[in-house]
Amino acid sequence: IEPDQQQKFKIMYDLNNSSTEVGQTLIGTDFITKYNRAYKTAAAIIESGGNDAELRVLSVPSLHCEAFWIHYSAGNDVFIPIIAAGDIDINRQYSQQEYLSALKAYAQNTQKLYKPGDDLMGH
Repeated sequence: IEPDQQQKFKIMYDLNNSSTEVGQTLIGTDFITKYNRAYKTAAAIIESGGNDAELRVLSVPSLHCEAFWIHYSAGNDVFIPIIAAGDIDINRQYSQQEYLSALKAYAQNTQKLYKPGDDLMGH
């Protein structure tokens, strides 16, 4: 990720941990716009919350959801969705319990739409 002087991300790289190859490069996409908004929210939370925060990213590709995960050593982790589906709102602050419950509910609702052995879902 390469932020510019205003802490906006303009280019994002998808790297493979097992090699030095770049899997994908994102430039000027809608995803980067959403990423910037969520990052600003996450940065403001981290600045106001103390020094023990660690910024992580939680990605759940099968649900098309991705979120910034602000991890605190004392618990009380916070999630800021970047891309989301179902009733999950992007750029909103969720507690760990709220976010994981929302992901679970969305997964259960999505599962009801597909039949076992559906070739389109790769099962």
